[in-house]
Amino acid sequence: MGSGAAARGCPFRCGAPARRGFVATVLARIVPVVPFAAVNYVAGITRVRTLPFLAGTAVGSLPANVSYAMFGGALVADSGVGGWLALGAGGIALVGVVLARIGRRHLAESGAPRARRRE
Repeated sequence: MGSGAAARGCPFRCGAPARRGFVATVLARIVPVVPFAAVNYVAGITRVRTLPFLAGTAVGSLPANVSYAMFGGALVADSGVGGWLALGAGGIALVGVVLARIGRRHLAESGAPRARRRE
């Protein structure tokens, strides 16, 4: 992938995903902020074989799928837990919105330049 500082900072420069495709795919799928499209693209570029890629995707995606299913099941169950989960998720979202507004107001008062919107 080239030389210099850019290649030294790239975790895929040594061909590790191609040699250890299953492990690389599992690790990339477990991280919740890495988009699936990016992992697919890197796997294609580094020539990860199909079977290790598919197996790594299945294993790496399992924790997120199980947690989504458990959360959804708790929301529709008659145990009463679903209401508390929904209330907690709504509370977290509300706190995020309030903190974003406070932060925006603080930045405006401090004189920090605002980001321009694309038109």
